[in-house]
Amino acid sequence: MKRILLFSLIFFINFEITSQISYVSQTDGSWGTSTTWNPNGIPTKNDFVTIEHNITGYAGSNYSECATLTISTDGVLDLNNSAYSVRIWQTGTSITNNGTITNGYIYPMVNITISGTGTFSNVGLNKQGGTLHIGCNINFEKRIQLYSGADLYLNSGKTMIMNAPYRSNGSLLGITNNGTIILNDLDFDDAFISINGDFIVNVSGVLPNPRDGFKNLTLNSANTFETGGLKYGGGDVRIDGDFTISSNNTFLNDINLKGNLILDNSELTMNSNIIKFNGTSLQSITESGTGIANLSKIELDNSAGLNLTSGTINISDVMQSINGEFTQNGATITLKSSSDNNAGMIKVSSSSDYSYSSGVFTTERYFNATSSGWRMVGAPIQNSTLNDWDDEFDYCGFTGSDYSYLGCGNFCSVWFYDETSAQVGNSGAGFDSATNITNSTTPDNGSIIYTSQGTTTLSVTGTPEFRDRSFVVTKSGADAAFGYNLLSNPYPCTLDWTTFRADNTFLDNGYYIYQADAGNYLSVSGSGTIPHSQGFFVKKTSNIPVTSTLNFSTSQTVNTQANFTKSVNGINLPLTLKLTSNNNPYYDFAYVNTGTNYSNNYDPGEDIFELFSPYPDYVPNLFFLDNQGNQLDRTSINNNNSIDLLFEAKIGPFAHGTYTINFENLSQFMIGSCLTLEDLHNGIQTDLRLDSSYTFLSDSNSTNPRFKLHIDVDYDIIVSNLTCFQDSSANISLKGNSIIGNFFNLIDSVGNLSDSVTATQDSLSFTNLNAGTYNILTNHIGRCNLQVQDIIIVEPQEVIANFQNINDTIFLDSSGSANIDFNNASNGANYYTWNFGDGSISNLNSPTHSYNASGVYIVSLEARSDSTGTCSSTYSKLINVINPFSTVDNNIEISKDFNFSVSDKYIELNFENNFENEVGLQMFSIDNKLVYSKYNLNPFNKINLSNLNIGIYIITLSNQRTLETLYLKKFFLN
Repeated sequence: MKRILLFSLIFFINFEITSQISYVSQTDGSWGTSTTWNPNGIPTKNDFVTIEHNITGYAGSNYSECATLTISTDGVLDLNNSAYSVRIWQTGTSITNNGTITNGYIYPMVNITISGTGTFSNVGLNKQGGTLHIGCNINFEKRIQLYSGADLYLNSGKTMIMNAPYRSNGSLLGITNNGTIILNDLDFDDAFISINGDFIVNVSGVLPNPRDGFKNLTLNSANTFETGGLKYGGGDVRIDGDFTISSNNTFLNDINLKGNLILDNSELTMNSNIIKFNGTSLQSITESGTGIANLSKIELDNSAGLNLTSGTINISDVMQSINGEFTQNGATITLKSSSDNNAGMIKVSSSSDYSYSSGVFTTERYFNATSSGWRMVGAPIQNSTLNDWDDEFDYCGFTGSDYSYLGCGNFCSVWFYDETSAQVGNSGAGFDSATNITNSTTPDNGSIIYTSQGTTTLSVTGTPEFRDRSFVVTKSGADAAFGYNLLSNPYPCTLDWTTFRADNTFLDNGYYIYQADAGNYLSVSGSGTIPHSQGFFVKKTSNIPVTSTLNFSTSQTVNTQANFTKSVNGINLPLTLKLTSNNNPYYDFAYVNTGTNYSNNYDPGEDIFELFSPYPDYVPNLFFLDNQGNQLDRTSINNNNSIDLLFEAKIGPFAHGTYTINFENLSQFMIGSCLTLEDLHNGIQTDLRLDSSYTFLSDSNSTNPRFKLHIDVDYDIIVSNLTCFQDSSANISLKGNSIIGNFFNLIDSVGNLSDSVTATQDSLSFTNLNAGTYNILTNHIGRCNLQVQDIIIVEPQEVIANFQNINDTIFLDSSGSANIDFNNASNGANYYTWNFGDGSISNLNSPTHSYNASGVYIVSLEARSDSTGTCSSTYSKLINVINPFSTVDNNIEISKDFNFSVSDKYIELNFENNFENEVGLQMFSIDNKLVYSKYNLNPFNKINLSNLNIGIYIITLSNQRTLETLYLKKFFLN
């Protein structure tokens, strides 16, 4: 039967009447002179000492010592720079300094408190075991040394200034900060434990991370923040309060910030890591004077939102909302770009995630043009015009341009495109020249601008575009020359073509971007990403109806950088043909896609038309012709059938010479097929399985089309990839005529034999295969060499369920509820199911859950690759919910391995040796504040709680190796 036990604090003092004396100084003098004291004599470690005069301690290796020490208002203790200084020996008392202690070390040997209103000058600290509470303002100008299990606590409301190194001889010793620590020296080798205290840093250097993160941090100096690899740190920097910076700082790790970021005439730089705003109330970035935040990534996961109110915020990678709204109401935000194919972005899921009311918003896009030519550009800014780029481009040929049309040699440097004016057979039709520098550059009015070679950084300032946008696209005729529409990415973020096209299925499954070096519009099909500020052509598939509504939405964007342009295998790559010449720098591509669902006729939306060069007399074009005469940049064929494909290398009258066609991805294209190139002009045939290029001399009198690609299916090879990571579920099936009686060896990527099968019919299979690249070696004589063809088996990313939460122990508040935030850290999954152990579930990525009753709950997360759970993983952990207001029980039985008792303000632990050096203890007050912690406890530890007030406390014991909570309980301390 449990009992409530109330304990009174009783002191047992073993008086030795003949040896314990209360000494009071009676004159200025030396500690070691008997006439200094009243009564006459020299204090020892059993004595009480009060100093009311100017007293000098022992010099050299000697030390002054006493049981307790009191310095009166006029008293001075000069420690004479002794190595041992003053030693204090009586447990539970204090050094009370209302005067001055100077020039030496304070050396408490037992559990004491330093208190008083006096000053400390040129002093340091040596702490031998036990606990030291600092209950006054103190300035350490000499070293702080903790050893033999010593713990130091800075009490609430007190300030400790550290001007010298901090050392300890224990891996988990530390200074627990409940007040304010001012760091003027960063030479320390052990952890700070920040509970509710503030840190102020006034000195430059490398600043390690406190073991439990910061509460409030103020940096008045230039610091580099790095925590990885430290024995007491590592991982992200967590700041639970405000984060004030008053000097330039560089951070090398992620920052988790619960409060506000405040820059005071200072510069913060994070070159690659993330600053995560994940508080529960409205957070802000505020800056005064010339405050600048140079950030790589900002991540907002706070439904209350983030205010961007003042100062300059430069983003070099991405500012993303996972949850919550960005509100720009005064800050200057610039999406920086200083290298090709990289620029700052803002990723939001909907237009409501970014609110612009005031401030300056600027987007940049850097590119380095290796040659003069046309660039397809746009601006992710509302109501932008050509005038926004006037500083970047030298305009020609329209009102407001830098040079007149005649002054530029009858040349206009800016063109738009009107699909309705396109004409069959005229590659220049549809292009309209700019008329005025005020011409709009909205997303449905993409521009093509002529630029010289060299570096350019496009910079546009205005209201950022996050709205859902709808535009009309047209195909005004049935001919292939119609249906091209020039657009630009409207958002300051990368546009995902797959999602964009899924919302606009009337478009061909490809887009075109002009590349000046090639002299051609190069296509991207099937998938791709379009960076912000990029213009591109799309093609409407049908002229029925003539007009269609095209929709843009921020849900079509992704937070990845994209290039600014300028048979069924495990990996089924298209066959890529590249046409180059030795007499001009221009080139072009054409592609062959394969799949089981394609026909050998024109497949709308999959077969992509050739968009010819605007300089057909000087630039070559490469394209296929289907059986309906369509000129195709990409042709899609059925991989189960043999087929002959005609294609043409169209050479303009001023571009004739020697050309080479290179065939790329041959080893991963229609494995099992024979590929033969036939030049219909001279009859030369090339086995492309043996030779991947063909060189020819262009001839205006050659047949049209000149080339035929023979694709003969020798073997039908079907690859089934792994269903889940490393599950050995893959197989390769091979079917071919007359293979009966022949052996087929499957060879892995390092030349080892994986399997050998002799065909007993016209098909065979290799099963239970792992991911990798394979080849087939056989004695069967086919129409081409099978061994040179790579068979690639791929596997999906491993599904690993995992989640994190700041505290595994939480406490119900006075209303009977407790909230806990779960941070999903899973990999390889797209679907999630949370079970919180109280009958509640959630499918959110990173939910917040409220518990309404005390208990130990098993929280589990199932992560799945798809909605059916084809590949899945589950992770579980215990969450301890405590009601601090319920009846208190001091009769504690932890488990068979532990015994725990409270007596005379001491906790006595008794546990078996198998937990030795692994047990850590933490104590919380009823309002959920950590009041005591100690690590690496040994059996039979006795812990002094004399500094704690009477009340209810919660104690937890955990295994420091596994982080498992071994025990938690409330108790009453009297």
